[in-house]
Amino acid sequence: MDEDFLKALSRSIPYTRIPDNALLSDRPIDAPYVLPNGSWWIGIQFGWNEWNGGWTGRSPLAEEMNGAEEWQSGWQVGAVGGRTWKSGLSVSLGAEVASLRSRFLFNEPVQGDSGQGFTTVLDTTWQVNAVAPDSSYVVYTYSIDMVEVPIGGSEVKYNATNRYTLLNFPVELAWQKNVKRFTFAPRVGVAASIFVARTGTTLASNTIDGRAITIPANDARSDAHFSALLMGNAGMDVGYALNERVQLQLGPGYSAVLTSFGNGDLRPAINGLTVRGRLVYEFGMKQRQAKP
Repeated sequence: MDEDFLKALSRSIPYTRIPDNALLSDRPIDAPYVLPNGSWWIGIQFGWNEWNGGWTGRSPLAEEMNGAEEWQSGWQVGAVGGRTWKSGLSVSLGAEVASLRSRFLFNEPVQGDSGQGFTTVLDTTWQVNAVAPDSSYVVYTYSIDMVEVPIGGSEVKYNATNRYTLLNFPVELAWQKNVKRFTFAPRVGVAASIFVARTGTTLASNTIDGRAITIPANDARSDAHFSALLMGNAGMDVGYALNERVQLQLGPGYSAVLTSFGNGDLRPAINGLTVRGRLVYEFGMKQRQAKP
């Protein structure tokens, strides 16, 4: 076909022009189902902590406790649940059991209010007495003195491993970024921690002179030292999707005591690095019918 024939053919084909406003329609888009804004999930949570720090407060025992107790390590395990929105924002609430361990070493003075021990020394003095002019008769007399001699530095060494069991109730805010099967989630949160069991040895003030004495860690005299704590934490989790619903998360973090709910005279002031893991099951985003 030559060019003149094609031009003549195009002029001979009739067509109807559609106005631009006819392309618009008031009919709803044919999409009867949409996804919700987010999804719910549950999981198990576990972690390991390396603690340091000490004790703080107005009590004169704070200095003694810092010298006697060295915080070491701990672990926690529990259940967690929350909701993640399509924007990546995630909120979670959990409950877990935690264990803390510390080394306790204290030298306690024994006997006497001054912190000194005492030993008894017998001092016998003999005396010769002549009772006749020619000294043919001699009478020997003696006296015995009993003296208590103080011995400085007498003390008992206490060496124990303290263990504390707590109930934690963490609340956390995170933002998730999905990259294929991986999820990256920076997070911050707080947790209320309640001491429920204590074993080992701790210190209390002597009611007579105020000096530090050792008592069992679960003694009622130390209850005020172990009031509920408010912990703060921050970290970064990396998750991997095992399938459409199950994801494994793991990441480092940092935790510290923010304050306590007691009178503030003496409380733990611990902080440390943590490694936390989660195994999460997501219920999925179910489709719902769109409103007409």
